[in-house]
Amino acid sequence: MQNQNIQNRNMQTQANDVDTGSKMGVPGVAVAGVAMPKLVEEVRHKMRLLHLAKRMEEAYVGWIVDYLNYCRNLMGEWVHPSELGHAENESYLTHLAVDRRVASSTQNQAFSAILFLYTKVLKREVKIDAVRAKPSERLPLVLSVGEVRRITTST
Repeated sequence: MQNQNIQNRNMQTQANDVDTGSKMGVPGVAVAGVAMPKLVEEVRHKMRLLHLAKRMEEAYVGWIVDYLNYCRNLMGEWVHPSELGHAENESYLTHLAVDRRVASSTQNQAFSAILFLYTKVLKREVKIDAVRAKPSERLPLVLSVGEVRRITTST
């Protein structure tokens, strides 16, 4: 009886994993159609086999589903990623940088998710040359040792 309760909880957790996206601002998983949940499960299974972090799994699944939704809107119907080509990959990443104006680290995460999908799950080579978001130019928050010496010795 106790084993069955644990199994039921595990099944419920897995179902919730498919239906919800990351809590970290990554697009949620909008499950529609038959092929996408199966693909999402393949991605999750592969990531768990590789012992990757749970948060990484959530983020990658979120970006992969966002990519599939983008391609669906672009083509007017659901299309399996194995049928998508170089142009759709570039178009999506360019869309993130130009239209959605995401940070470069955000675009890199989406790029890595798509790369993982194609290379590890679908076992296909992928070439992506998209417009990349520009990394922010940050000023240093502290002075270097040399700068401190110059300031203290000049007074």
